[in-house]
Amino acid sequence: MNFSQIALTIIYFLGSRTVAITADATDDSGSTSKEKGDFCSQWCSGLTTTGTIVSRTPGACKNFYRHVCKKQNVRTPAEENDPDEISRGEQSYLDKELMKKIKSLLELNQEGQEPDKSASGDSAEAVDIKDLAVRFYTTCIQADTSEQKENVKKAVQEMLEKFHLGDWPMITGTLQVKATEVLKNSGLRPVATISAVGIEENNQYELTMTIPHARFAPTPSILKSSNTNSNATVRYRRLIRGVLKLFLPEKQASHTESTQQDEANESSEEMLSDEAKKDDDLSNVVHDIIYVEGELAKITEKSRPSTESASISTWQKKLGEHFPLLTGLQTDFKKASLRLEPEYNLTLHRPEYFTALANFLRTVQPRKLYNYLGWFITRDVADGLTVDIRKKLQLFLHEASKPKIPVNLNGDNCVRKLIGAHGLMEKGITYLYLRTFFQRPNIPKVDKFAEHVRAKFSILIKENSWMEDETKNKMAEWMNKLNNHIGASEEYYEKSKVQNAYSYVPRLQTPSLPLYFFYFRENNFLQMLKLCYTPYDKHNIWAALPLDTFGRYSEFYKSIEIPAAVLQTPFFDVSAPDSHNFGPAGTLIADVLSLGMTEEGGVWNTILAGDYKWSEKTKNDFNQRVRECMRRQRANSDNQRRKFSSEDSIEAFQTLQKECRCPETEAVLAASKLFFTTYVKSQCDTESEQQEHRVNYLLSRYQEFGKVFRCTEEDPMKRSDTCKIVPQTLHADMASPKDT
Repeated sequence: MNFSQIALTIIYFLGSRTVAITADATDDSGSTSKEKGDFCSQWCSGLTTTGTIVSRTPGACKNFYRHVCKKQNVRTPAEENDPDEISRGEQSYLDKELMKKIKSLLELNQEGQEPDKSASGDSAEAVDIKDLAVRFYTTCIQADTSEQKENVKKAVQEMLEKFHLGDWPMITGTLQVKATEVLKNSGLRPVATISAVGIEENNQYELTMTIPHARFAPTPSILKSSNTNSNATVRYRRLIRGVLKLFLPEKQASHTESTQQDEANESSEEMLSDEAKKDDDLSNVVHDIIYVEGELAKITEKSRPSTESASISTWQKKLGEHFPLLTGLQTDFKKASLRLEPEYNLTLHRPEYFTALANFLRTVQPRKLYNYLGWFITRDVADGLTVDIRKKLQLFLHEASKPKIPVNLNGDNCVRKLIGAHGLMEKGITYLYLRTFFQRPNIPKVDKFAEHVRAKFSILIKENSWMEDETKNKMAEWMNKLNNHIGASEEYYEKSKVQNAYSYVPRLQTPSLPLYFFYFRENNFLQMLKLCYTPYDKHNIWAALPLDTFGRYSEFYKSIEIPAAVLQTPFFDVSAPDSHNFGPAGTLIADVLSLGMTEEGGVWNTILAGDYKWSEKTKNDFNQRVRECMRRQRANSDNQRRKFSSEDSIEAFQTLQKECRCPETEAVLAASKLFFTTYVKSQCDTESEQQEHRVNYLLSRYQEFGKVFRCTEEDPMKRSDTCKIVPQTLHADMASPKDT
């Protein structure tokens, strides 16, 4: 049984026999009986808004998963046959809904787009978030049909001039300056990864540097084999040549393009052998680039993992005059209008790499370094250049076992460029999304659900018979320290902060996709530099992004993360009453809680640190009961954990009705029916027999399901279930401390 199964099992048996906090009690947060009464009043009135008459539903009693999911998972012929879609089959329902919502924001009034009306009253320099996002999106979706080679070339040249590389590619001749000067002018990003990292002990962000980690760069192992006939090496060289063609005279470029099909049919060995014999302009530059990258790969692999901190001036003395450490860093800090002093602290990861790099810079030919630096800057926007270059990039990434990039820039793919951890405009798109689809008042609603679920987990920890007292005390302490991160942090709702996050993005007079890519990524890097030497508070950091479509537990931050993009229908409907939202949202929260409890306990995953490890006896007793309870359930990795969470929220839903003394009218039963339906909608997974089995297995063994849909004893969806994990004291009408 794997880690996910164990986490799943906790929720499954917790939920099937638990009760919610009673309506007339005062909880740990100090809520009064009046507040509870108000909650119950809203709860019951919400239930009565559903007036559907409940009757026997044959389809539901036979196979509830198919009954609910069969229409949701229908795919259009266009979707089935789209070769450019990266992961259409893996894209979740929530991902698809998120894409629709974001596109609706960016496609609104595209023709004659007006600035964001809510920006009125801001200073003239204030960034119009909506206008900026729409401009990028419009340019992106039109790129495949409107791109012109000459315009792409001009855009790349504009980028390179920012790094004093305006003569790239340098095809012939020698450079009359030292390599040190070339690197000082460009900055150190092509040879090192520069970051601002929060230091908990000092409560501040500090500057760190480590080996290069470029998004589209080959791995050191590929670069070390650059003279062999590996497919990855061939694809990478073709990518470089494809970009360099932008800078060839028209006649020579046409001749080179005419051989493109022949190249595609060549074997790897033939391609490399032929290129080695050539003495054309392209080959000279390719050789320069591959040489420098290969040398950097060698010193990267030779360096040992270690970390050292010292002032920048101290590091400069150690590395010597051939490594422009201070002046190279100052190049980027000046772009961000920041002052970098020699006495500022700098942490180097793998310092042996930087020592070897300093020696390499002492001997490398300036022209070779120059051509590599220009390639490094250009490669970073390769996914925003031409269709042909994107195709070559995708072919290389496939051979290099790296994530694919979309070749055709349709609406979904252009949105993907904007969001996510490396998204061009993650904070801005999140702000627009929250403003429309998940406003601040929704956060306390979901937070209240989380407190109900957490209260039941606390009872489980206190009353179960298989945890030793030491383990119970540890888990009680963990529950007290646990943070709820619901929706999004405040900074995403504060307009001025979001506007300031794009202060380095210029307003382009002529839309250009490569320049949008460049200026957004440059802005995001410079914004990161602004964090250096600013206060750092670990408790204010959220591990998940608001537009993530999955909940998670953060062992480092001790938090359950329920992002705003998860809280869409069917998990959460902003216009629906709490009684309709509690089940699916509670399921998600319970799922994340169970994952956190088993991670901290080191129940299965022994790799994680786990600050609250269970005793060996507790783990053994628990695992034995799990094996007994799950012996007939088909294994299904990550999906199985959610079976537990659904039972938790199902029982919480029913017991809230009982504790709030809601009258059991036809409308109330219909609301329960709606609950089961919305829960299963959140579990629909295209073409997954395992998911179907799991959902049906769970619900068929819950007696309330059979009651709501009036299933008979002969129906497949009415089965019995027994287990001995959760204490009976969690059941509303039982007082025995024994587990059931």
